[in-house]
This record gives sequence, C-alpha cells and structure tokens, in this order.
Amino acid sequence: MILLELAHEAGLDPKWAASTEGGEYKSACPNCGGRDRFSVQPNKQMQKCLGRYYCRQCGIHGDAIEFAREFCGLTFQEACDRVDAIAETQNIFVPKKIKPVIAEPTAIKEPPSLWIQNATQLTQRAHQNILDNKDALRWLASRGLPKEAVIKYQIGYWAHDQWINKKDWRLADADKAKLWIPEGIVIPTLNKSGNVMRLKIRRTNCQPNDKQKYIALSGSMGGYNLLGSPSHKTILVVESELDGYAAHWAAEDLLLVIAVGNNIKNPDSASDYYLKNCDQLLICHDNDAGGKTMLDRFQTRYKHAQALPTPYSKDMGEAIDLGLDVRQWILEHAWAESGELELIEWVLNYINERTTTRHAYIDFEKEIVLGPKSPRAQTGELQNGFKLMKQLVEQQLSS
Repeated sequence: MILLELAHEAGLDPKWAASTEGGEYKSACPNCGGRDRFSVQPNKQMQKCLGRYYCRQCGIHGDAIEFAREFCGLTFQEACDRVDAIAETQNIFVPKKIKPVIAEPTAIKEPPSLWIQNATQLTQRAHQNILDNKDALRWLASRGLPKEAVIKYQIGYWAHDQWINKKDWRLADADKAKLWIPEGIVIPTLNKSGNVMRLKIRRTNCQPNDKQKYIALSGSMGGYNLLGSPSHKTILVVESELDGYAAHWAAEDLLLVIAVGNNIKNPDSASDYYLKNCDQLLICHDNDAGGKTMLDRFQTRYKHAQALPTPYSKDMGEAIDLGLDVRQWILEHAWAESGELELIEWVLNYINERTTTRHAYIDFEKEIVLGPKSPRAQTGELQNGFKLMKQLVEQQLSS
C-alpha cells in the first residue's frame, strides 16, 4: 500500500484501526504531533493517486503525492515518480495522474486609450488620497512598502465603492453590469510612460470569509506584472502585486520580480521568454494549498524553477510584518546548502550595519545572489575575498 510505505519512510508507524473505505490506520501526526489523531486511508482513491491522510487535531490533509512532498522532502515530480515506483513494486493499478499544466502563453494587448486615460486619472486621485491616510500607510509599511515605495509605485486608496457606466471606459461589454470600483488599496501597473495598464484593488471593507479580497478592474491588461530590469538573470516570482512591489523595493538591483496576480494565471509571451531563459527561477509561493498549486504549475513548465516560500507565515507581506528581511533572505537562499553560509551571513550582517555606505557593497551582493555556482564562487575567488574581509575587520577590532 503506497501511502503506508511512504509513512514508514517518513518515520511513522501507522497501526490498523478500522476497515473504513478499505482500511484506516492511525499514528502520531508528523505535523502537530497529536497522538493517534493522524489517519491514513491507503486504499482511498483520490483525484491524482491512491491514498488519503488527514489529522483530526491540526486539520492537515492530502493524498500520497502531497504526503511525499510534505513529509519526505520530495519535489512534485519526484513525489509522482516515487508513488509510481511503489505502485509498480506492489502491483497496484493507479489511474493516470492529472499533472498541472500551464496553457501556452499568449500575446497581451493594451487596454483602449480611453480606459488608460480614466485608469491613470483614478490612480492619481487615489494616490493623493493615500498620502493623507495614516492607517493605510502604516499597514503598507508593515508589509515592506514605506511611504517612499508607495510614492514610487503610485499606490493609492479609493475611499468608497463606486459603480460607473462601462461605456465611459470603452469596455467591450458596455451593455452589461456597471464597472465596479471597490473601496480599498489601489495597486496600479504602469508602463514606461507612466500610464496605467492594469488596476487591482485590495478591498478593505470585505468580510473575513469573502473570497474576493482582490478585484482586478474590468478591462485591465492581461499577463504578469514585471518589475525591474529583464537583464537580471535571477527571477523571483510572487503571487500578489503588493508582495511583488515589496520584493522589488528590497532587491531591485539584484533580480527581476514577477507578480502573477493569482496562482492559476497563465504567463504572457514576454514573461514566458524571461522565465525560460533566466539562470535562477525562484518561486515564492504562498504557504497554503493555492500556493502549492502555483508551485506545481511553474515546476511543470519551467524545469529549473525552485521553491522559495517564506520561512514562516502565509505570504511575504505577513512574513515581513513578523520581521523577515527580504533582501537578506533572498541573498542567503543560494548558499543555504553550502558550507560557506556562515561566512556569507557574516558578510551580509556587516554590510547591513553600514547602511550609509551600502552602495559600496552592491557588487558583493550581486555575486552572493548568484550562489556557489557563479564563476567567481567556483574558483574560490569570492569566498577568499570574503574571508580576507572578515580577517581584516576582526584584526582591526582586536587592535
């Protein structure tokens, strides 16, 4: 039985408890530690594979593939292959799994000129509103977007729900319902000329169980939001535009940031080109089921995609609010499995203490973000330079 074998590989010892749906086994939960609260049903047919697990205490649940990823440390593809391998040795027939796919990218078209004009004017009004809204500015700052960033990205605040005649914006479905502009944080996507191509609003008056927290204004340009220079060979993908702006504010000199908008949105042709041809593709997916869906889709299309979720909290904004230093987190990622991580952490902490002369260390940080596979790191030149730097500083401090 596939899931039972995976459970033993993860260090569990499930014991038979009932004959429910082909057999039910109980063990301690590998997530919360709850005794006998973790249930394994190895013969239950799920959508992707055979086997289901769930915990009555913490609520974690999934199928055999998800178990292999969560508790055996495998990637999505490795988990699929491992499940297939166990099924073959046990002579178990498993229906063909539905693998996540991303549709072929499409070209994007700009909105009508009247839409751009109206959206740009709305953004300008909303931006002036937010500069006097201390609560909104405080909330954005807690998510890595201080007032200077709010000004740079022209983020705004719309103070009330409004419904506008769609024909005034030259929308194709002008004969249908009116255009809804909800109250909330206005998040624009600007072109090089400063005109608005896409508008999204994070609602501030929705109920806790309301799934429509973000509203993309009808008529907005499709595709992903690219932030920064495409010349960077490291790309960080995030889900929300606000997280994208926060990452760009922290590390625009190190990488290209792509905000996808939602976890099932397909890439446009320009984004797809950069995603395929970058050296490092880091996927900062949300730490929830939707985030796993997003990661699976990217790793299916882009074989070099690496998971880089925040070390705690659901998403980047929440993690920043709890103290995450986005820049240092990104820089340290490439060295996480390296014996040089301690040295890299020392150098980064040294740089952070010297914010007034930080520009002098930009080249160092660009080398660090490339990781141990960069040419200078492979020859040892980078590490030797950092060791000498540390030695000289320590000598100066001891004298």
